[in-house]
Amino acid sequence: MILNKIIFTLITAAGISFTACDNDNNNPDNKPSGHQHPAAQPHDQNIMMTIMHNSMNMDSMKHSGDPDHDFAIMMKDHHMGAIKMAEEELKTGDDAKMREMATMMKEMQEKEILELDSFLKAHQPTGMNMDFTSEAKAAMHKMETDADKQLLTGDTDHDFASLMIPHHVSATDMATSYLKYGKDGKLRAMAEKMVSDQKKEITELQTWLKYN
Repeated sequence: MILNKIIFTLITAAGISFTACDNDNNNPDNKPSGHQHPAAQPHDQNIMMTIMHNSMNMDSMKHSGDPDHDFAIMMKDHHMGAIKMAEEELKTGDDAKMREMATMMKEMQEKEILELDSFLKAHQPTGMNMDFTSEAKAAMHKMETDADKQLLTGDTDHDFASLMIPHHVSATDMATSYLKYGKDGKLRAMAEKMVSDQKKEITELQTWLKYN
């Protein structure tokens, strides 16, 4: 009986020893197990955030009070910021999904900028309703606040996804506001498409961040 207990104790101790060795082999640096969160990078050192901030010219714009004109000029500026962010992703990012999305965003928004330019050249501002302009500015300021809350790491793919979400949210907010006040049929159709397209992209970006 005593001999059996001794044998059992020796076998148990050996098992613990083997398990410990196996754990050491799987984790030679003795790092904590589990998912490790990426290290945060200060926002003023982050390239993607710098691009985003440098692209915000809303407060310096001359607004006419005509919702059609102001939507076109504000959305053009907003699109240019997204294009510059997409170009940085294509320049230094390496994730296939993010590069695919950046390529698509760049192509779509460059096309829409041409349409907005064409409208602005032919359109003369009429009327005076500052409600849309006020709501659009609020959407932009909300974007800045939400962007400042994001965890940025210096990894281009991660930061592109993280910052493009609030950027897209502000675009959909602006487009939704425009649909309340705007009159031009072509611009209204463009705004409806922006809301649909960018809401879909927001979901894709959120899903990517969840698993990456």
